[in-house]
Amino acid sequence: MHEALEHDGTRLLVAALLGEAPVRVRKRWALLQLALWQEQGLAEDLGEGRYRLTPLGRQRLGQLQTEQQILSAGSAEARLQALGLELPARCHRQVLGALLHGDRQHAWPEVELTALRESGIEPSQDGLLRLRSSVPFSLFFSEGGMLDAAPILATLGELALPEPALARLTKLLWAQAPAQRVLTVSRRSGYVSLPQETGQLLLLSPPECPALATRFMQAMTPGVAWGQVGDLHPQALAQAQSLAEALGRPLRLALPARWPEFVRHYAQPLPEGQRWSATALGSGLAALLAPLVDSGSWLPLEAYCLGQQWQLLG
Repeated sequence: MHEALEHDGTRLLVAALLGEAPVRVRKRWALLQLALWQEQGLAEDLGEGRYRLTPLGRQRLGQLQTEQQILSAGSAEARLQALGLELPARCHRQVLGALLHGDRQHAWPEVELTALRESGIEPSQDGLLRLRSSVPFSLFFSEGGMLDAAPILATLGELALPEPALARLTKLLWAQAPAQRVLTVSRRSGYVSLPQETGQLLLLSPPECPALATRFMQAMTPGVAWGQVGDLHPQALAQAQSLAEALGRPLRLALPARWPEFVRHYAQPLPEGQRWSATALGSGLAALLAPLVDSGSWLPLEAYCLGQQWQLLG
């Protein structure tokens, strides 16, 4: 079984299974691996593509994961010592992947990221938060610096904040009245195309880097309404739910007034093996998205981002 954990995907699968919630699996290689673990009494099928570890599986795979991390860390440490390299306190994940795993595209399970942070190394993604706003504001940082965003927004049309700056952001103060709502947009195409309305702030928040928008919104005064703009697709909605949980807010979708007509004209069938789950959505979102859920279809963000009269629903 040690050989199985040499595969990045399998390590990621094990890390997910060792979490608390059951894991939904669709990829063929993962299903084959789970079938083998079922035969060994390590995993069980809960139906609807969901799996979890048995107590024996949690013990065995947890032990293997720990052993694999120790072996990998030892080998990587020896290489770094031989080259006289010392990892900085903040290091890009692709650099860490190349040095520690021999693969800059290494898929980082959360347990490995946590171990790096506990050792004093922050695995950076070098994220960049882009925002558009019709409402002027100023940003205050931990070292006492202040940035008046109004001139930049007026000149460039948007403001871009790098990840290290967001880590130092302490608060946001509105120059006049606060924004009426903040919309997080999951795709760049939608972010640059969405009509800008009075009292609105738009944040580009791709699903692979949700912490940037979370950090920015935590610095705002409370009470500003929030909505998510993205693909109306099961996977995208699951990612949006994770963002809502990080913000400690209920998920509300920002949709144009005539969005059901966009569904009628532009909805696409879900790929084979994918489907909506009313349980995962919750009753409110399931009822709202019934035209898509009932037909087994989804709607790309690009198909409705030019709509008008946006509302927060769900």
